[in-house]
Amino acid sequence: MTNTSPKPLRDLMRFHTDPLVNPLCWTSRHLDFVGCRFGHADPANTESRSTPCDSKSNKSSPRDAELLATNPFPIIKHCHLTNILLATSLRSKGSQFFFADRPVHRPQYSVFYRHGHSDPQVYSNSPPLVGNLHYTSVVGDRGRQFEPFPDPHGGLNFLGSRILTKRMAQITPQEWTRDPYFVCLLLAIAQLQERRLGLSEPSTYTSRLLVTRISDREYIHLHEAKITTELLEALRDPASATTYTEWPVIWQRKLPFKPYDTFADRLVAELVQACSLWSHDSSELLDGECGTKQSNEDEDGRESKIRRK
Repeated sequence: MTNTSPKPLRDLMRFHTDPLVNPLCWTSRHLDFVGCRFGHADPANTESRSTPCDSKSNKSSPRDAELLATNPFPIIKHCHLTNILLATSLRSKGSQFFFADRPVHRPQYSVFYRHGHSDPQVYSNSPPLVGNLHYTSVVGDRGRQFEPFPDPHGGLNFLGSRILTKRMAQITPQEWTRDPYFVCLLLAIAQLQERRLGLSEPSTYTSRLLVTRISDREYIHLHEAKITTELLEALRDPASATTYTEWPVIWQRKLPFKPYDTFADRLVAELVQACSLWSHDSSELLDGECGTKQSNEDEDGRESKIRRK
């Protein structure tokens, strides 16, 4: 772990250029700058949901869970997750990440939002928005950041390919489940909640992100963060953020797909659990290191930098 102490956003903008990059290029070093870390959390107690779904309460089938786990195509995975979540009255919508009061990045993900659920427990305990990301899109988008131009003489661009390989090694985490890019999506979900709810009093928003990956047929991964209005205000007006604002811990859990016939109910149990993840002891925090190699070079391209207000 680096010894970088967390700094206010205004200081980062004035004295450091490293954090002002495309979120796809965020590494553990960027999280160190703001004091954001990952932590492990235990799955919800699903003993009461260990039996197959009641057809009256959940219209999804075990086949939806199986294809969500095993089908390699992101659009098919998304369709079957939609079937599962629509059974709990959730719908999909997307959003951008805002910085300095302007949209600076559009992730390739979807957001399911709660829609008139009649179950009081679901309505009071579940967050209004739950994001869904297929990790293949992250890998592809990162590669396109540094994709080399064709050689002007029609040959292979070997130099550009070497630069691509070097850059990808610098920003690709060794453990993908702790990808700093997830922080961007969780912040975007919190920003969307703030706009939709329009609360006048300071609040804390629960952002949750479900992540799937082609090579992982055993688990769906859930990342959660409690994001305050103070942090959202600092992101909205970083030039005025003269004091340090606490960043969230990103709690991560994984939920096994099998047995398929209980997956839908177990997933709902995770999304509506009432216990707060803030109760976890700080000793469970991960060190925040994602194993990425760092470079003293400036990040490439004006398009990859977050523009200052």
